[in-house]
Amino acid sequence: LTNNAGFPVLSKRHQGILQTFFMHNVDVAISGRPRHEGDMLVYSQYLQHLHANRPGLSDSERFEQPYWDFLQIPLQPLADNLES
Repeated sequence: LTNNAGFPVLSKRHQGILQTFFMHNVDVAISGRPRHEGDMLVYSQYLQHLHANRPGLSDSERFEQPYWDFLQIPLQPLADNLES
């Protein structure tokens, strides 16, 4: 997509996906043939703009963020609680 000034933009849904990626510190790679002037620089600048303007984390999200990459052990019933 292109905005009125002729710069590349993403749809709201794609922006939302990128915001989620940024929140989880996912690396983003750009590839392909550029469709706008300025080579791949305009795309990189747009991603930097999205990253700089991402919404801040809430207090609970800031507290939980270090644990986002940990897998949780599935809950299993105790053998004492099973009926024979």
